[in-house]
Amino acid sequence: MALKEHWRSGLGFVLAAAGSAVGLGNLWGFAYRASQGGGGAFLLLYVLIVLLVCLPVLVAEMVLGRSTAQSPLLAPVAAAGEAWRPMGWLFLLASCGILAFYAVLMGWTGHTLVHALWVGLPDDMETAESLFASVSTGNSALLGQGGSLVLTAAVVASGVQGGIERLSRWALPLLFVLLVGLGIWAAMLPGAMGGYQTFLLRWDPAQLLNPTTIRNAFTQAFFS
Repeated sequence: MALKEHWRSGLGFVLAAAGSAVGLGNLWGFAYRASQGGGGAFLLLYVLIVLLVCLPVLVAEMVLGRSTAQSPLLAPVAAAGEAWRPMGWLFLLASCGILAFYAVLMGWTGHTLVHALWVGLPDDMETAESLFASVSTGNSALLGQGGSLVLTAAVVASGVQGGIERLSRWALPLLFVLLVGLGIWAAMLPGAMGGYQTFLLRWDPAQLLNPTTIRNAFTQAFFS
């Protein structure tokens, strides 16, 4: 019987877990959801939901996987019996949905990166809209999505240590550097402080009970 592959180190697991949580949703999603009127109330709700809902769910998933040493499909059965098999199928369905969603975003990102390196990024709205249309429709979109699925399959096929952990060890530090650089660049843009005060630092207690703000906070928390 073949032995199951394990993480080489705790750091590799932490980096992989962080990489699965921190992604494009934190870049484009957070900005536009925070700008829809929630301000400081949105930030407070977001932090509370992450701590009180998302973090316990994440810990429960980790405990379930570690205690049963089974795949997401079989872990509920191993932990609580055959009656919980539908939960395993739900885990699998959710994973397929997330993969389908992020494969599209990976294709867009990869195409835009190639365009930025070879041609440059547009500096006006009309050209930017034209670029996005070419990236997100037609054969370009299909090629990008297919390429992202092939790359994902290659990493997974390489195993936990040789694929996922190895990629996480250089991709996560690179992501951190990019986020810091992006934050510094954004803070130096004209009107940046006014934007922070309007969209992030403004406090309106009524927004704590606003259904739109609550929904946006839940959505962003689960994307995080």
